[in-house]
Amino acid sequence: MAMNEIRVSVDKSHIDETTTALLERIGVGLGHGDIVFIFPLYSIPNGWSFRSSEDDGVNYFIDERGNKRVAIWDVSDEFGVCDIEFCVLTRYSIEHTGCGFIVNDRMIDAPIYLSTNDNWFCLCKWLNAHYPDWENPAAYWGDETK
Repeated sequence: MAMNEIRVSVDKSHIDETTTALLERIGVGLGHGDIVFIFPLYSIPNGWSFRSSEDDGVNYFIDERGNKRVAIWDVSDEFGVCDIEFCVLTRYSIEHTGCGFIVNDRMIDAPIYLSTNDNWFCLCKWLNAHYPDWENPAAYWGDETK
């Protein structure tokens, strides 16, 4: 698979092995170098892009169909030291709306299951019945063959 290359400022020592594995699972590879605030090279699949968002302060790796696949944001501590946090996104998520929970489909950016009575665990059960691999960030995006 051919890759694009982008640079993101990050202290790689703060990226845990689980996040690294999730990033690599969807085709995002970490470059060489692990010195604090050096700009390591990240490889993303062809057609993917990096989008900066001024609305919510979150940046994203966007796949070739325009889906947000990885959320990236800056975190500063009390000393002004900045680090980068990654969140590898699944297609389906459980979200609290204030008056209940929904199962959101990130590909269409719309709820697919609404509930005012069910709790988070009931929605997990619903997702497990309908999308058994829903916690896998590489599943259900239509690119499982990569």
